[in-house]
Amino acid sequence: MTCTVYSQTRAESSLEEYIDFCESHPEMRRPEAAIAHADELLKLCNNRTFLARYFTEQLRHLADFQKGNDYKPPTFVLHYGSYYAIRAVVWLPMEELAADELLSYYDGHDHNFDFLTCSYSGSGYRTVIYEYDYDRVVGYPGEEVELRFKEDTTFPVGKLMYYFASKDVHTQYPPDDLSISVNLILPRPGEPKLQYFFDVDKQTIIGQVNELSLRTNIFKAIQTLEDENSIELLLHIARSHPCFRTRGLAWEAVLAMEAGSVDFYSQAMSDKHPYVHEVVRASLGRQQAA
Repeated sequence: MTCTVYSQTRAESSLEEYIDFCESHPEMRRPEAAIAHADELLKLCNNRTFLARYFTEQLRHLADFQKGNDYKPPTFVLHYGSYYAIRAVVWLPMEELAADELLSYYDGHDHNFDFLTCSYSGSGYRTVIYEYDYDRVVGYPGEEVELRFKEDTTFPVGKLMYYFASKDVHTQYPPDDLSISVNLILPRPGEPKLQYFFDVDKQTIIGQVNELSLRTNIFKAIQTLEDENSIELLLHIARSHPCFRTRGLAWEAVLAMEAGSVDFYSQAMSDKHPYVHEVVRASLGRQQAA
């Protein structure tokens, strides 16, 4: 299960030094070794200038910035190594997010890689952690899954946590201010496993992580094409789909296509999930600005 790694080191290192350490310690492919060497990531995060220097240097090569980055924004890959990746993740407070960036919050999800993470700056997000047995899951939407609650915790500066692939599930909630974490990503051997979104209250699978990217694209396309024949289907999805992120995408499309509809706005705001409320407010804000 996810574990907090305790360290009191005040030493500092550069990004280059951390990369050299990782390359010279391939045993960190194993969780116990990565946890034993967690101090090294904290040393990097104790360096309060390395990330600013990295971004400043990237401005000199803006056309090539983050080419090959397969992670969802706002995740920045700092280095791809021989068996690992080092990345920084910017966690914005809710009021600063665009609608399509809200997927980082409120959703229970797992990862198909191990990772060690350290809070670098800001107040940090809150995270609620569960554990499940991947091998007992088929993976279809609506499937019941036993999610065993482990802890409800915060992520202040300097805290280290280790997450296990296809075992740990967590729901993250937005920080009060812009926060940044630095992660050591450690893919597991073999074919990557599927990643899931979970309804932690109902203890069910909502869908696979990669499905949401496809859904986002199709909702955006329908919204842009403004096909009136799709409104009723969008409304059905927005009112009844079990995935709150999908309901939010559908309401965003409906409100964009039916700008000014007080009735649809009221219906959307009656959804039980705060994610949908934020999508609706953001959509309304964009319409008013336009």
